[in-house]
Amino acid sequence: MPGGCSPYEKLFAKAGLHCYNLEKGKKLEFKSLVKVNSEIGSLYNSYSTSEVMDPINNSIHTFQTLVTDAGYENKARLILVTKICRIKPQVPGIGDATVFWDLDAIDNFYKGDMPDWPPNDDKLQFYEVK
Repeated sequence: MPGGCSPYEKLFAKAGLHCYNLEKGKKLEFKSLVKVNSEIGSLYNSYSTSEVMDPINNSIHTFQTLVTDAGYENKARLILVTKICRIKPQVPGIGDATVFWDLDAIDNFYKGDMPDWPPNDDKLQFYEVK
């Protein structure tokens, strides 16, 4: 669902920028929240696009982040988890996103399509994995 620019959503965008600055050793400054999309399921996910400025050369960048509120764990009211934080890539598919899924770590055995299910020979009932 499209979101507005509430103080709550702005907090999420700033949290993502803060994580990016810590990880990359940058000092980008938050300027404005451009767009927010949110997703509510068992958790609240906030996808935001912001305008940020690099104070070193006063350049403006588009910044994207995905921050999740994992709240109510251990009686906490707000637990923010930054899942993605990056400068928006100029070329689709290229960027410096922080993503927790390492595709190179997947063994080649597991890449590709799974066989048809249920199997035609009626012998297998489960897939066995290492």
